[in-house]
Amino acid sequence: MIIDEVIVGILKIGKPIRYYTDGNNYYRVDIDGIGEIKSLHIKKEYQGRGIGGLAITFAENRLRELNYTISHLWVKQQNTKAIEFYKHMGYLETTYVNPNTNDGAPSMVMEKEITKRKFLH
Repeated sequence: MIIDEVIVGILKIGKPIRYYTDGNNYYRVDIDGIGEIKSLHIKKEYQGRGIGGLAITFAENRLRELNYTISHLWVKQQNTKAIEFYKHMGYLETTYVNPNTNDGAPSMVMEKEITKRKFLH
């Protein structure tokens, strides 16, 4: 994401992976129809300006175009600011948790149905 020729954040979407490097599946067995927001990072000095919301809306619209009906993402359980942001964007907490992250901070999945089309304003 670029504003006034400054890179202010990154967004990556795609299909979820079924098995992680430790060989375990911490998510649903059937991932057909599910798209993943793999990464969303906004530089700290640009947070709180609506850029993250625009990025989520863009990601959801793109996932819909790719025929996904559910958007999901992983978030660190201790990252309460991000969890509240995703809840504000309509995401719900699930019971899917990966306790074996590289940094030792467990992550959980949040999901949102994206079957209805939303447009950027």
